[in-house]
Amino acid sequence: MALEVVKALSNTAKHGCRLIGKTEESKHQVKKEWADDLLRTFGFEHRVLGAPPTEGSCILVGNHIGFLDILLVMASLPESVFIAKDDLRRWPIIGAGAALAGTIFVNRDPGQDRSSVRSQVMASLRSGIRKVVVFPAGTTRLYEELPWKKGIFEIAREARVPVKLFRVNYEPLRQCAYVDDDNLLKQIKGLTRLKKKRATLQWLSETPLVEDPLALAKSLREELLASASAGDSLASGE
Repeated sequence: MALEVVKALSNTAKHGCRLIGKTEESKHQVKKEWADDLLRTFGFEHRVLGAPPTEGSCILVGNHIGFLDILLVMASLPESVFIAKDDLRRWPIIGAGAALAGTIFVNRDPGQDRSSVRSQVMASLRSGIRKVVVFPAGTTRLYEELPWKKGIFEIAREARVPVKLFRVNYEPLRQCAYVDDDNLLKQIKGLTRLKKKRATLQWLSETPLVEDPLALAKSLREELLASASAGDSLASGE
């Protein structure tokens, strides 16, 4: 295994262990340091554009290109927690770190009862200190061509919390993505060997109150795609 891969996994283990026994506020600082550390390890220049979410509970939704998305959002907003596929829990080192960071794991197998996930999300939102991050397409894609699922928007309406839209983008896009049948270790190794790369997190609109979950899912996805300027790698998929 390449030295770069070992270093990335070692950093994940180190910061994950630092989360044990910490207060919520202390965890935020550890999570920011964790994300910043890994972005440095991968050699990224990263920037944040736009106005961040308002204070208080909020649901954050955006496009999903790969595992770097989580680092970008966590570096900018370390109080956030993520909804992720249950498979992630079983990843060596990374799964344990995600659990310690407060990740809400979802079993997307047909017929699975998701009421417990809804309860966890509602509890996080009503605590007044959590921001829940969701990728409504449900999977990673180079381009956000899949329709967004309405479930998280229904939760936002029930909890009466705002929904904040964000967009992530990378240069070069394909080498920074984690899609289809990509191998995680190979992707990490490839990332560290790229000479020039940039990651961008852009905060977009905020919807104070959800009235029609399905309509909002559609309109926010359309806004995200429209926000990509001419020549932007996200726009090139449309």
